[in-house]
Amino acid sequence: MKSTTLTQVNLSLNKLISPDGQELRDAKYYFETFEILPVFLLNSYGIRIDQADGELCTLVEMYLYTYKTISQWINCFKNSKGNNIDNNIFYLELYFSDKKHLKSRAEFSWAMFNLCEEILKVDLWGWKESFEFISPAKLWFSSEYEKLENTFLQNGILGKFEKKGKREVCDSTRKQIKKDLEGFYNKEFFSPSPANCSQANNVITSTSINIQHHAEAIAQQNQKFSLLYQEGYKTKLRFYRDFRNDGNLQSAGLKNNGSIHITGKGKRGQDTKKRQKKSFSKEI
Repeated sequence: MKSTTLTQVNLSLNKLISPDGQELRDAKYYFETFEILPVFLLNSYGIRIDQADGELCTLVEMYLYTYKTISQWINCFKNSKGNNIDNNIFYLELYFSDKKHLKSRAEFSWAMFNLCEEILKVDLWGWKESFEFISPAKLWFSSEYEKLENTFLQNGILGKFEKKGKREVCDSTRKQIKKDLEGFYNKEFFSPSPANCSQANNVITSTSINIQHHAEAIAQQNQKFSLLYQEGYKTKLRFYRDFRNDGNLQSAGLKNNGSIHITGKGKRGQDTKKRQKKSFSKEI
């Protein structure tokens, strides 16, 4: 039985505004801003981290370390494109350090950027005509923004603290990814025009979901693209497997009493003693 997915492409890019009020358009700026994404996101909510105190500031610094590391890995992938990455001195510096633990997270992010590039090359749903200034970097950045925003809304930084175990989150996410990979050929997509999206509960405003659905629709018709799509989401699977099993990667949140809650440290992470340089991630 086919499952029907009614999708309206309503990209949630309205929050992506630079400090001077200008819309972000330059790809280089997106990559540079990604490195400070936690601060950028909080600024969009009117929260100035330089005016924050207590554990909130400590927690945001942890996230900044994580995103700076992911950004360093992504820059390494960009600079090594088409070349043997094992011979890249920056790759070796990252790999033979504590930053190696975030390699799979960066691979997932980089795979999503490449997927966005290929989606816009085919552009089955006419996004380039419908949305001004759309680009692979803008899609990718918006998707990453959403992931971190959802995390902050659930871990006490922007919303109410929800206590969730790392394994619980990873297992449920991996289960959903596998379900999507196994079933996307049976999905039926309608033309994403306003006429087909008259009911509010059928409108999907998530950039990440729209990217996924657009990719699935193309993959149904293009075998080469299908392989690229599947490999991209297998990279996501590998990240959540690594995140689940690596005690050096932990989830952190701000409890209602203002203290930091950390979960996910297992036996594999007990040898890491530098708390200030821990890498925290939860659906990031």
